[in-house]
Amino acid sequence: MLHMHVAIKKLYTFNISTPKNMTNLFGLRLVIFTIVNFFIGFLSDIILNVTNIVPSLKTYFKHRSILWSAFCAGLTIIVALAITYFISYNIFHFVMPITISQLIRFTILTFFIGFIIDILIFKLNIFGKDMAIYYKKLGVGFWGAVAFSFSVTISYFIENIIHKFINHAKQRRNLQH
Repeated sequence: MLHMHVAIKKLYTFNISTPKNMTNLFGLRLVIFTIVNFFIGFLSDIILNVTNIVPSLKTYFKHRSILWSAFCAGLTIIVALAITYFISYNIFHFVMPITISQLIRFTILTFFIGFIIDILIFKLNIFGKDMAIYYKKLGVGFWGAVAFSFSVTISYFIENIIHKFINHAKQRRNLQH
């Protein structure tokens, strides 16, 4: 139990195995990665709602506002991500992927976690009975896992672009001083 407490404290304070001068930057990267994941889930849900690409979700969307269902999708991604951060830290010794090699391991982990979370969403009826048609038609687990892995992969590349932009801005500021 003490080991879990230490891991949570390290995750919360972003005190990861990085050089001291990188800790604040890494904390920022983690926050950006998390926020980008939220918005990927949020926007993906809006796209599913507006385009009706998955007709079996029509009943679910019919009884909820676009923004509420999108917020729930983003929040689901954040919960799954928090679990993934914790497990990744304890298994792989990194919280979020920084390299492609880490991204591959992290994405495999997100697939398993997304699969389990999708099963829990179904079994616990978290989003109500309106999802029954979707789960009956498409099954439980796989598409939740794919959606989560998709979010993490896209977020990795977006976060890297933002990180490079921030570093470039810092370098320009340092050259001016």
